Amino acid sequence: MLAESMAKERKELQVREKAQEKVLSKMKGELRKKMETEIREFQEQLYRDEDDVYYRQLDADRVKHDLQVAQYHSRLL
Repeated sequence: MLAESMAKERKELQVREKAQEKVLSKMKGELRKKMETEIREFQEQLYRDEDDVYYRQLDADRVKHDLQVAQYHSRLL
């Protein structure tokens, strides 16, 4: 009877361990997907920010050039 009880407990423990492993594996997979998605979103945001900075710099260079041309023309007058 004691042996049966021990065998039953061992089997229940194995079932619980397998269930915990399955849940943990599922959680790891979900976390991995979430992290991959967040990393992808951060990378896309970085690309957009870099594009914004590039075009702002182009605008700033154009305005600076226009200002220099205007200063040059004002000296001629």
